[in-house]
Amino acid sequence: MINSVIGPTYEPLILLPEDAPLSRVLLSEPGNEGMDKKNEMSAILIAIPNPAKDVTTIEYRLPDGNDSGRLVFTSFDGQLIEEKEILDNSGKIVFSTANLPNGVYFYTLLSGDKKWKSLKLVVAR
Repeated sequence: MINSVIGPTYEPLILLPEDAPLSRVLLSEPGNEGMDKKNEMSAILIAIPNPAKDVTTIEYRLPDGNDSGRLVFTSFDGQLIEEKEILDNSGKIVFSTANLPNGVYFYTLLSGDKKWKSLKLVVAR
């Protein structure tokens, strides 16, 4: 497999034998199943800094036509840590990691019943 980075997302380039059936190839990032691919590219979600020590700032932008939503923080095993309401199409939310042990967490951008992006947040002191 040859890897390349295109814009803000990771796009793997896969070399297959000429006789390989393409219908058996599934390119999906773990944890991002069920996302609306049509508007996914217009959603922005980034944590700065990441890895975080005591605090991180989450910058977000919901896809066009979405003016409210939620930012959900979960542990690696899926336990809810915190949920923050989003009342604007875009903005910043400060998230304290001071009481979290070192490890990998997830932050997910949702609007209505749509999950737009889910990314890893590393806490390391």
